[in-house]
Amino acid sequence: MNEAQLRKKLAQALKRADVPEPLWKELVEDDWVLDALDKGREDGFPGLVRQARRRLRTSEAIAQRTPPPGRTASAAKSVSLQPRELLRAEAFSAWLSHHVTAIPRVRRLRQDLFGGGVLSAAQAEALLQSPAPRFLSAKRFHALGIPLLGHTAHLVNTSQDFSYEGNVTQATLQLNWPGGTHEESCRWEDRQNMPATRIRELVLPRLKQDWIVKVWPSSVFGELSDCSAWLAERYAWPLPEALWFLLTGDTPPMAPLRLGVHGAVHSDLHRYTITLTVEPWISADTVLQAYRAVQDMVLQGQDNRPLGERSLTLLQFVAEHGVRQKKRPGWNAVMTAWNRAYPQWAYDRLSNFAKDADRIELAVRFPKHEGTWGQNDNPWIRWQTHLDVTSLEETPRLRH
Repeated sequence: MNEAQLRKKLAQALKRADVPEPLWKELVEDDWVLDALDKGREDGFPGLVRQARRRLRTSEAIAQRTPPPGRTASAAKSVSLQPRELLRAEAFSAWLSHHVTAIPRVRRLRQDLFGGGVLSAAQAEALLQSPAPRFLSAKRFHALGIPLLGHTAHLVNTSQDFSYEGNVTQATLQLNWPGGTHEESCRWEDRQNMPATRIRELVLPRLKQDWIVKVWPSSVFGELSDCSAWLAERYAWPLPEALWFLLTGDTPPMAPLRLGVHGAVHSDLHRYTITLTVEPWISADTVLQAYRAVQDMVLQGQDNRPLGERSLTLLQFVAEHGVRQKKRPGWNAVMTAWNRAYPQWAYDRLSNFAKDADRIELAVRFPKHEGTWGQNDNPWIRWQTHLDVTSLEETPRLRH
C-alpha cells in the first residue's frame, strides 16, 4: 500500500470524501502515516485512524467554544515611560546619534557613497528601489560616470550557474540618467569556502513594505549591509533602522523597554508567550504596567483564572496512565485507579470523569488567547510580535 491508497482508506474510515490536507500533512510529519505503512506494526492503521479522529474532534471542540458569559474584551491599555525615564531615553538617543556619526567607519562610508553627507528620505527611498546598487560597487558607478543619486535602473535578466567552488551569478542592468544610458553585464562567484564572497540578504526599510533583496558583497548595498549589521550588533538597533541611519542620519529611538508576544498555533497545541526586555534603570512600576498591557492584549477579556488543584492533578494522572501503558487504558480502569489514589475527589459516574478530563486537557492545550495585536505609538517602546501557524482547517486562527 502506498500513501495515496492509505489516504483514501483513511478518508473512508473517517467517512469523508478526503482527508483535509493540513491534517494529512501533520500525520505525515508526525510519522503516523509511516507507522501505518509499516507492515510490521499491527496497530499502525488503527492508530492512524484514532489519531486522525482525535485531532478532528479537538479542532471541532475548539471551534465551538465561546467566551464565558459576562466577560467582554477590554481595550488594551497604553504603555508609557515615566517622565524621567523618557528624558533619559531621549538624552541617550541624542548622544548616541552624535557619537555614531563621528565613528571613522561611518564617516568613510558616507564620504565614499554620498560625499560625506546624508540623504533626504525621498533620496534614500529612490536609492533603495534601484536594483543597480545591489550589483555595482561605488567605484564602478564612478568609472561609468553614473550618479549614485538621480539614476534609474531596471534588471534585464539574471542567471545562476554552478562552479566547482560555488555558485556563479550573472546579471544585466539597464541604467539611465540625465547624461546618458548604459547596459551593464556583471558576474559574481559565491565561493563556499570564502565567507567574504557570499551573497548577503538586505532588508530595505521605510518602503511600503520591507523588502529582502540579495546583494553582492562588493556592491553599494553590500557595503551598507556590512556596516548596518555591525551597527545593529554593536548598538542593539534593528537592522533596517541601522541601514536607514546610514542613509539619512535618523537615529533609531533608544527603546529601553521592548515588548514581545509570540504565538505558536498548531493542531495539537496552542502556546503563547510574552517577553519583556528592560533596561535596568526602568522602574518596576513601568515594567508592571507594560506587562499588564501586553497581557490584556493577549487575553482580550478571556478567562484567566488559575486552574484548580483537582483539575491539574487529574490532567497529570490521566496523562501518566496513558504513557505508562504505551496506550491509554479504558476510562473504567483509569477512573478506578483515580478513585483509589484520590478518594477525596472520587467520581461516581464515568461520564463525568471523562468529561472533566477532556475539559481540562482542552483548557491547557488550547487556551482561548486570541487577542488582537497592535503597535504602541510611543517610539521609545518597541513592539515585536510573532505568529507561527500550522493548524487544521477547522481550527480558528489567531487574529493578527
